[in-house]
Parts: sequence; structure tokens; C-alpha cells
Amino acid sequence: MDGAAAALGPASVRLDAVTDLGRPGNVRAVAPLIAALDRNPAIRHEIATALGRIGDARAADALMGLLLDKQAATRGRRVGPRHDR
Repeated sequence: MDGAAAALGPASVRLDAVTDLGRPGNVRAVAPLIAALDRNPAIRHEIATALGRIGDARAADALMGLLLDKQAATRGRRVGPRHDR
């Protein structure tokens, strides 16, 4: 686990933080979310979802990297913003 993810605490706390940060348009959360990409598949999945929900172009490289993720659910997350809400 890297420093950014460790600073958030246990996985359940990190998942809650990612969910809270991943509000549409919350561009201030993009850099911290990318920095917190984790070895935990559930957290990577939620970060990918949050970054897609935020819809900021700065997340594109991180999201493109997740297209190679070993976890199918993470690979399947939207790379662009969600317009279905």
C-alpha cells in the first residue's frame, strides 16, 4: 500500500472516502484519488468509478492504465463522465 492510501486507513474507510470524493464535478479530488490507487481490487474499482463520475480529463491516463487491470470489474468501469444521472 502506498503512502496516500495508507494515510486514509483501513480498506473500509478508504472505500467510504473514495465514494464521498467521487461526486460529479469534484475536480479537486482527481489528484488525491489517482494518488490513492491501491493494490486492493475493490478500492481500484471504486476509484475508477469515482474518477469516471467526476469527469475530469486529468484522470484519463490513470483510467486508461486501469483498462489493463486484472480485475474484470475494474476494466469495465466507464472511462468518461457518466451522463445517465
